[in-house]
Amino acid sequence: MLTALVTASAMTLAACGGSESANTGTTPNLPSTSASAASPDSSGSGESSTPAAGQGSASGTPAGTGSTTPSGSNTASGPEPTGGVSVWAGVTGDAVNAVFKQSTTDFNAKHPGVRVELTQYNANDLKTKTQVALGAGEGPDIFNGYGGGILRAYVEAGHVQPLDADIPDLGDYFLPSALANVTFDGKVYAVPMRGTQPVSFFYNKDIFDKVGLAKPPTTWTELLDAVDKLKAGGYTPISLAGGDKWPYLMWESYLVDRIGGADVFNKILAGDSAAWNDPAVVKANEMIQELIDRGAFGTTYVSTASLTGGASALVYTGKAGMELMGAWAYGTYTGKAPDFVSAGKLGWFPFPALEGGKGDPSDLVGNVAQYYSVNASSSNKSAAVAYLKEAMMSDAYVENLLKAGEVPPIKGISGKVDAAGGSDFTKYVYRLTSGAASYQMSWDQALPPGPAAAVLENLDQLFVKAITPKQFSERMAAAK
Repeated sequence: MLTALVTASAMTLAACGGSESANTGTTPNLPSTSASAASPDSSGSGESSTPAAGQGSASGTPAGTGSTTPSGSNTASGPEPTGGVSVWAGVTGDAVNAVFKQSTTDFNAKHPGVRVELTQYNANDLKTKTQVALGAGEGPDIFNGYGGGILRAYVEAGHVQPLDADIPDLGDYFLPSALANVTFDGKVYAVPMRGTQPVSFFYNKDIFDKVGLAKPPTTWTELLDAVDKLKAGGYTPISLAGGDKWPYLMWESYLVDRIGGADVFNKILAGDSAAWNDPAVVKANEMIQELIDRGAFGTTYVSTASLTGGASALVYTGKAGMELMGAWAYGTYTGKAPDFVSAGKLGWFPFPALEGGKGDPSDLVGNVAQYYSVNASSSNKSAAVAYLKEAMMSDAYVENLLKAGEVPPIKGISGKVDAAGGSDFTKYVYRLTSGAASYQMSWDQALPPGPAAAVLENLDQLFVKAITPKQFSERMAAAK
């Protein structure tokens, strides 16, 4: 049975020294005791096989990924790979898209007999296309996902190639917490290909100053006060991409955790359908609907999209005060609004503590990683594995992710995080994840496919107040 949490000792992250950046607000500084995975991602739109080069202070042109590899033997052994390798991945911010593309360009240059071709889709389309293609015994040689219940379903259906035998040093290179989400019955079925992505608030410092908010909120009461001041100042307090549904989960997950602690979702994940009726779930949804009545999300959140960067755009164009989003949004800000970021106008802070709640204030929701898996139906598994081993496990790939504002879940990179340059955000992410008491995977990725789809549909109804909090729990308890 999947679990939502793994021990933080497995995560082996050592907190960076020094005080918090002025950008970060307040970060809980608690000992790490457990960790795990995910949250949906996508900040771009459409599909592309040639993403634009990264822009902004955190990106620049990525360094080549074919020239260096970490200590060990990450250069493919055996026959020289040949043939075509198709890769499906999600679209994200420009800076990270450029890292993906650079890795394929460099691998192709190093191996003239291989053609790795990257095609990117928005997150919702990628999920649907992958499900349909794998179910038909087709699809790309390599596909992008989040691990958890969705990947497990693919594994049990025989659609995914185990990687342990071909890349035996995975456990020596990646954090155990990252591999836990893609390990089933003792076999590893995916390789991390992005940075760890906790969900945090991003905010417009200028707007906060204008409405008299001297610092980011650290408690729920302070967050409500910020909502009221931002609304009174004529701003949408919190930008929310309801048009994509999955951003609703960030509110649901954090509030259930803050109210009842991590064990509430652990029971749900273990198959206890009655846990959907836990008072923490009902209370969380009551608080969500109270936020809606308070005007926290404005009036257009139902049609606002994250896939086109719309929610973030409301923040950097001065229309909304803040948004709750995964760390991947930093790439959207640096790519779409580099001047806004370089001028120091973007800030960030963790989800606030709830007075009287059982949840640890350091608990996180988000992705420990995103992953690449090899399709069991691939006709060129050897070249696909060679690409994952060389490109995803090279020093240059790690450095390029750090420059793009992402912190990959790799052992012993404290020095590289500090040396990345230009991004206080990467150091914030490193400190945030290293101090997390738990790191919970996004529900629509952790749950089996049926309940995963149901939770999005029912949240969509909850956020337009078409159903009550109790009806949400009843429907989820009955979901199969």
